Amino acid sequence: MRSLRTLHRSPQRAVTSDTAHPHTPRIPPTQRHPSPTTWLALALFFLANPILYLHAATDLPSADSVIQKLVSKAKVLSADTNSNRYVYSRTTSTEELDDKGRVKSKKEKVYEVKLIGGMPHPRLVRINDQELSPAQIQRENEKEESAHRRIADERQTNRREMVLTDDLTSRFVFTVIRRERFNDRDALVLSFSPKSENLPEKRIADRVINKLNGTIWVDEQDNELAKVDLQLREEVSLWGGFLGSLKKLSMVMDRDRLPNGTWFNKNSTVVIQGRKLLSSLNIRAREYAYDIRPEKAKSQP
Repeated sequence: MRSLRTLHRSPQRAVTSDTAHPHTPRIPPTQRHPSPTTWLALALFFLANPILYLHAATDLPSADSVIQKLVSKAKVLSADTNSNRYVYSRTTSTEELDDKGRVKSKKEKVYEVKLIGGMPHPRLVRINDQELSPAQIQRENEKEESAHRRIADERQTNRREMVLTDDLTSRFVFTVIRRERFNDRDALVLSFSPKSENLPEKRIADRVINKLNGTIWVDEQDNELAKVDLQLREEVSLWGGFLGSLKKLSMVMDRDRLPNGTWFNKNSTVVIQGRKLLSSLNIRAREYAYDIRPEKAKSQP
């Protein structure tokens, strides 16, 4: 019998296919690497899988072309005030918060919104679940009549009082990040930030707009905004701080598409923190739309 010392000093032999255990099945040389048929099957699998193919896509368009199509679509919609007119309800909940984020007060308003030329035209109908007074109804009727006159005026329509304009988009640098599925549709995701620290300021609102950055989702087929996520980069003073200041501003807005291709703002959340004159400001506002339907045609006299 061989001693343990002899076994310890015995040289080790590498186990190869020729010296493997007699019960280990031998792999024929032709099966040690995937066959051309296997490679073809794998290639077809990746091409047939839309998610993997989408992530692997590198043919992203330029940011300039995406924004140009987005603004062009907004121009077309703003000029078309006769088709795709819809009515829907919109509830706005505004909460005033304390320093710890607890709700101090809450006000809820319900609007009936007309979607004309891609732009919402709201009409207040209830406040805190109470009907409006006759005086409030009169004011809302006057606002609605004024809005209709403004829409009918071609000069006002050409001004395109809308969110997306060449002037607005020219203030930012856009970058296409990726393409992804959003609400079961192809969307391009773009980041944006101000082009410079010294953008023109013609209005008080420009001081805020010029300090925004964030991300947008653009529906690739319809050239419409599908989602917006933006925030204030830094604190903004208003009139040198005399009127107040904004320390925080953020907004997330989701939009939805009707079967005929009409888009509308589905829901949004806005958070504002700052100072108004000598009072602190801590507001959270939420909006959501529901019961959307085509506007009924007015009967002819």
